[in-house]
Amino acid sequence: MYADASSASFVSNPNELLLVDLSKPEASGTNPRSLVLRSFGGRPQRFTFTEPLDLPGPGGLRRLLVVETEQDVAIVDLSHPELPEITVQLTSGQDTRRVQPAGVTISDGDKGPGDTRLAIRLQGDTSIVVATLVAATARDFRPEINLTDVGGIPSATAFVRTDNGSLALAALVPARSAARLIDPATGVTVDVPLPAPYQSLSLVTPSTTSAAATPGADVALLWSGERAAGGVAFWELGHTAGQPYRAVETIGVAVPVSDVLDVPGEHPELKLLRTVQNQFFLLNLATRESSPFQTRDANVQLHISDKGDRAWAFSSGSRDLSTIDLSTQHPQSMAVDRSIQEIFDIDAVESTPAAAPGETLTQGSKRSLLVMSGEGNRGLTIYDAEAPGGLSASGEDLLNRRRNVSALLLEDLNASAP
Repeated sequence: MYADASSASFVSNPNELLLVDLSKPEASGTNPRSLVLRSFGGRPQRFTFTEPLDLPGPGGLRRLLVVETEQDVAIVDLSHPELPEITVQLTSGQDTRRVQPAGVTISDGDKGPGDTRLAIRLQGDTSIVVATLVAATARDFRPEINLTDVGGIPSATAFVRTDNGSLALAALVPARSAARLIDPATGVTVDVPLPAPYQSLSLVTPSTTSAAATPGADVALLWSGERAAGGVAFWELGHTAGQPYRAVETIGVAVPVSDVLDVPGEHPELKLLRTVQNQFFLLNLATRESSPFQTRDANVQLHISDKGDRAWAFSSGSRDLSTIDLSTQHPQSMAVDRSIQEIFDIDAVESTPAAAPGETLTQGSKRSLLVMSGEGNRGLTIYDAEAPGGLSASGEDLLNRRRNVSALLLEDLNASAP
């Protein structure tokens, strides 16, 4: 937590963070813990919490908090919040130009400490800063900085594994319709021409993409959000050497893609592609099939259940709501009485009678879909999220079985105390 530009306090410090340890009870002075970032004129813009990383020093795997400001990047060791953060300054101080980070990509490297890396894209700049976290004497680790020019302004980066199992940093350069692979240890680069100016990439699991994929090599999903040229494509990193064009396989999505959504749980081979037009696609990574779904609203919102068995499509401010069975690809419209503001697919614990002495108390659970309305006093409609649809033996419409809550009492956090 931190104070942003909308803070109601008369005076606030945007570089003062509150770190809350959710695994420990609240304790005065220790949880939450106050941490003030050293500032060279910037304020936090983006936060990235890493996965557990194998860093130099004792203590096993540790997580970092990476904070991007308007002109530098701060690294906070969450295992030792009492230590000052490490700041990677992007502005030299020799001129008035202010270099702003545009995004951070993180890799734990190979097994063992000493090769955790952060790749920092720079706003409007053709260079990428690679910071390798190596062992140090004053504290456990320090960043070792390398700067690589990729020949154009990169729109996206990702650490990938190539056909020989080595780690590389992939950078998309739309202005050149190309990608550049960078060896993070040596800085040596390899250009990979692409058939279109792709702007975004996302790594997908090799085992669920193609039987022909090179073992140990990554597969990247490429797309562009501003132009339809190229649509969506697969880039198999195992085929880059000597076969740059054959490495990319385009698929039948000929409209600009605005977002790629992962499907967790039961169907890791599926992705939902949101477009800027009145449709979205269900992409099967294993078969390379892309199934289109038509909608009445270009601003349709998609929510995927944690189980990964179905998705919900709705239009905020309207009564349009549908459920899509991701196994059968069958959409069904649902009855909604009030305009929709937001939906929530949650696990609901069923209450059971108290256990008698010597007995074990058991709990059952089922999923519920909560549809919140923005009308009036913010009503709520509760559906059975596991209803298979159709009719029950008694003729009841299972899909639209619901319970309405006429109003919710919500605390206005912006209201002044009486």
